[in-house]
Amino acid sequence: MSKTFLPENIDAYVRNHSVRESDLLRRLREETLKQPNPEMQINADQGKFLSLLIRLIGAVNTIEIGVFTGYSSLCVAQALPSNGKVIACDVSEEWTSVARRYWKEANVEGKIDLRIAPAVNT
Repeated sequence: MSKTFLPENIDAYVRNHSVRESDLLRRLREETLKQPNPEMQINADQGKFLSLLIRLIGAVNTIEIGVFTGYSSLCVAQALPSNGKVIACDVSEEWTSVARRYWKEANVEGKIDLRIAPAVNT
């Protein structure tokens, strides 16, 4: 789980009272927590914040460097308009295969252009 800079009681309040995580995102988060290095995944509140930022700035095209199991790219893709695109860069077929399953289930795989190579090359 990602670290937070909030006091524990405030962090717990945010998680328990303001974040409404979809079943799909919850299942992805829980599956990722069972993997090595689960701290590479963002928290549900960070995912909600990313989604909010995408909507507030009216983003259409985004880039993600480091996909892991796809939680943040899923949050972003769901927040983008129907013509939105995420260029998602990662070096791992293994971890992004998890992401692809959830992108497909969320019906956002068409918004995500996954590029398996070092980001500097893509």
